[in-house]
Amino acid sequence: MLSRLLWGEIRLSLGCGDENGGGLMDQVIFCGIDGCLTKGKGAALDMPRLAEIKGLIRQLADRNIGFCLSTGRPQPYAELIGQILGLDTPMICENGGVVFDPVSERAAIMVSENKIARMAKLRRKMVGGNYIFELGHEASIRITWKGIAHASLSEIVKQRDSLAEHFAKYGLKWTNTHASIDVTPRRVSKRSGAAFVLELLELEPINAFAIGDCHNDLKILGFVEVPMCPANASDEVLQVCGAVASQPDATGVAELLQGILDMEAAE
Repeated sequence: MLSRLLWGEIRLSLGCGDENGGGLMDQVIFCGIDGCLTKGKGAALDMPRLAEIKGLIRQLADRNIGFCLSTGRPQPYAELIGQILGLDTPMICENGGVVFDPVSERAAIMVSENKIARMAKLRRKMVGGNYIFELGHEASIRITWKGIAHASLSEIVKQRDSLAEHFAKYGLKWTNTHASIDVTPRRVSKRSGAAFVLELLELEPINAFAIGDCHNDLKILGFVEVPMCPANASDEVLQVCGAVASQPDATGVAELLQGILDMEAAE
């Protein structure tokens, strides 16, 4: 559980809960990293496109619309992407297992010690095979293997389901991206992370957008008012999104952000 002291420190850093009440945002956009802001594992960052997105984020901020990262990656990687984009908003890391505030530089671990110990036991069971565990995870497990970046999504899903069945006794949730299999406690997801951030900002799901591309985004996409995705999203994500960009990855995200700006200007 998050301590009252840490909760208060994060809220103050965001300008929430002051004597005037409320936060600094009227709406918020949650956005994934891999497959959204980047092409994914092992791919070079499109720095010109990220610079364009940074400019769009500034324009959105001028309209009291915040931009928050929502990723399965660990906090250090999310913080790096946040620095590139000039973000000072909360970041959902490890598929909701960690929420990081770059202003106070505090991280809230959203998983109990008991469940962290259960995941550590699972990881020990899996050591010795062909699996690679991404470093830096405090409250989740990210599994890859050599060549996964070139594997088909159907292959990754098949492996995910096989592992979930084999290790069902651990009572954990198995999801995936286009280049990983992710494990968290059952009630932890990007949705739970978004719910926590929205409470910090004194906002509701009706005030939120989300941009995602794969299975680990389904919970948050079903939670917010406006689910969105780039053109490279998986079929299951395309089916739930009301707004689909014509372009993939960061180019698609820029298109979606510009669409939000145009919509705001038209009102």
